[in-house]
Amino acid sequence: MILVFRNDPNDRLEIAVRKTDAFGSELKVVGDEALDETVYLSIRSGDSRIDIEQLASRQSLRHVIDLGERKLLYIGAAGKMLLAGMTDDEIADYLERTKMEPHGERTITTADAMWADLRRIRRQGYAEGVMEGPSHSGGVAAPIVDALGRTAGSIAVIAP
Repeated sequence: MILVFRNDPNDRLEIAVRKTDAFGSELKVVGDEALDETVYLSIRSGDSRIDIEQLASRQSLRHVIDLGERKLLYIGAAGKMLLAGMTDDEIADYLERTKMEPHGERTITTADAMWADLRRIRRQGYAEGVMEGPSHSGGVAAPIVDALGRTAGSIAVIAP
C-alpha cells in the first residue's frame, strides 16, 4: 500500500492509497519520513471503530494505539471520519441510539453539534480531533475509499 499526502486544488487534504505486497514497509515510509508521528488505519464495525494497523512514532513522547479494541465513533478524528462517510440515514440512526457522553475536554455530546462537525468534515475532506477522548491527544484523519467512492476506512495521524 502506498500512501501519498497532498492538498488538492481546493486546499483539501487528500491521501491516495495504492495496494502493494508490503503493507508494513509502505506505512513505515509515511510515518518515518513524512511525519514521525503515529499513523494508524481504522475500519468501522457496526457502531464502533476498530484500529487495525499502526506505525508508532519513534519520538520519546508519542501516542501508541491499542489495536483491535472497539472504540466510540463519535470521539476523535478517525471515528468522525468514518461517521462522515456513512449515509445521512445511517448517521441519524446512529445518533438516535447513541448516548454521547464526554470523554475529554472537547467531546461532542449533542446530535446538532455532531451534524455540524460532520458537515464540515465532508466539506473539507478530512477530520480533526483535539482533546476529545481520555488521552487528551490530537489527530487528523482522511478517508480510505473503495472503488465506488464509499468510505472503507480511515487513515489517521495522532500526536500527544
